[in-house]
Amino acid sequence: MQNRALGDKTLHNIANIILPDELVFDVGANVGNKAQWFADRGARVVAVEPQPAMVAALQERFASNPHVTIVPKGLAEKPGHLDMHINTNTPVISTFSQQWTQGRFAGQSWDRVERIEMTTMDALVAEFGVPRYTKIDVEGFEKPVMLGLTTKIGAISLEFTSEFLQNTVDLLWYARGLGYRYFNLSIHERTDYLFPAWQSVDVIIEHLRDICAKDHIAWGDVYAV
Repeated sequence: MQNRALGDKTLHNIANIILPDELVFDVGANVGNKAQWFADRGARVVAVEPQPAMVAALQERFASNPHVTIVPKGLAEKPGHLDMHINTNTPVISTFSQQWTQGRFAGQSWDRVERIEMTTMDALVAEFGVPRYTKIDVEGFEKPVMLGLTTKIGAISLEFTSEFLQNTVDLLWYARGLGYRYFNLSIHERTDYLFPAWQSVDVIIEHLRDICAKDHIAWGDVYAV
């Protein structure tokens, strides 16, 4: 499939499955660049973002856009409140995961802590419906986010990094247990899949292990349908 271009932005091939008026969850929306891509295609986007400064940016950006709903919370395995480690200089790497702060960005400064209200993926589905696609990019907190989902929904993507590969492996098996059968991956910010055809979970895990063994700062996204 060809990548779909929108202005000066190129969407990942996953965008080809989204039709107008279908639902997309953007978990870890940041300032809303990807939410904008899908909203401009006519999708209904639920943008989930816990950082107060980023929530304010999203509210300003989408104030007059009926396609985007902003959820100013984090996602986890269960509702409640958690501390988020904020990197004021580089907010995109702010995280709920203490482990994440010890990885490739260990030299960075997480200079503030914010107490954030948490909800779950199941709660989002109950409120908004079953999404056609869910993007999860939450700086090392993907595992608690996924554990808050207890039933198969639409396509899902999860960020992976080499230093926390085992978390990704665990989540791929968790997704398999939910009913996902076909998997693929993309490296770095590439907008196409590594494999031309969807693969089994075993094949993807084998390739992830090989990629991360060769590159100790490898990263990208895994996809499940």
